[in-house]
Amino acid sequence: MNKQKQWAVIKRLFGDIRNSSRLYTGNSIKKLIKEQVLELKQPFNNNPINSGRWAAYCHYSRVMAFSNLLDKHQIDTQSTVVVHPLLPAEMVDEIIRRGAAMIVVDISINSLAMDHAQLATAIESEPDLIIHFTDNGLCSEITELVDYTNALRIPTLLHVESDLPNQELLDLFEKINFGSVLWNFGDSFLDDQLNKVLDISLKNQKWYVSWFIENRTHSSLEYHLSSSKDTTVPLLENYLFLLLKDYEQHGWKEKLLPLAYGVLKQDKVSNKAQAQQKLAESFQDIFTSAIPDVVFEIELLDPIGMRPNNIQDVHDLEHYIHAKNQELFSYVQSREGINVEPHDVKRSYFKAVLFTTSKSAWTRYFQDKDLQLKNFEVHPEINKLKHTNVSLLVNQGLVADFSQFLYN
Repeated sequence: MNKQKQWAVIKRLFGDIRNSSRLYTGNSIKKLIKEQVLELKQPFNNNPINSGRWAAYCHYSRVMAFSNLLDKHQIDTQSTVVVHPLLPAEMVDEIIRRGAAMIVVDISINSLAMDHAQLATAIESEPDLIIHFTDNGLCSEITELVDYTNALRIPTLLHVESDLPNQELLDLFEKINFGSVLWNFGDSFLDDQLNKVLDISLKNQKWYVSWFIENRTHSSLEYHLSSSKDTTVPLLENYLFLLLKDYEQHGWKEKLLPLAYGVLKQDKVSNKAQAQQKLAESFQDIFTSAIPDVVFEIELLDPIGMRPNNIQDVHDLEHYIHAKNQELFSYVQSREGINVEPHDVKRSYFKAVLFTTSKSAWTRYFQDKDLQLKNFEVHPEINKLKHTNVSLLVNQGLVADFSQFLYN
């Protein structure tokens, strides 16, 4: 980071520490999501987002992010929620903990989206929320379902577990104008930012961004985020101390000494080694807190993340994944004892489903070929419902994750 950028970061950190009401406005998160994700699609026609009528958050904890959105949707013992059967177990547990009534519908075996006919039947119960789930890159079917429920004024909560954007996902994000999104945003860049001032390397962690479309009932004021300040401020104080120490090379001492000690009391930290230790310790605490705006402001100023920069990058990614799809599909079709789900050769599957009655044997076989196959995991209460296609996935399905080729 050059001198000018480092000074901009120091000023922003100082301002946020001195005035903690700036920590969680969500504005920097929204700016980054719009510039680095949503505006990859041009034009991006979502009136609430384009008009600023949305709130955004980031958490390391998926279930905390999910719980925050359920609070925004006011889900409690009086609520009825339609749930995708592959929703991760910890999230199903959170719905059960709240005492909400759950309606679980079966899926389409081709796309793993909710079955349209069963969803239509479930809607007759007048649910308060419909929770979709996707992790395979196939979003067109969900877009159709969201269009259908938008017209009925039933809010959507979309959980996307794949961190890879594609054209279908961008089209789906555009349709979420009545509800919320919870998205696995991949490896965080906060640890990379902190590593620049640490002698040790913090481990990359997966984190989740979420956003909620505001309306007259739900205010953008997030009083529940105030508890996060108790863990966030110590981290930012020690980060600022180390940045100031590094900035000494530019001759800052006389100019900034009052600023530095005005916010960093001498009894809090006295030297670089102590600040590094406290910074590493406070980083562990932030896993149970919301991530402050300044983290995203720094990323906008001095990018570290490796997200696609334009729509051509998205298409190049899809073409690469598509080629891997075809390699696997062609190979499987030439073998006995294992089948690939019915698939559209024109689409890019971030994850594909293989069916076999010899799951262990095929898992070992593909492991030798550097492709990890995994079983489908379904919450025990949902498994008891014995939905036809869900049971087929659990008993005979294996999932192949093509995104692993991007990180090897």
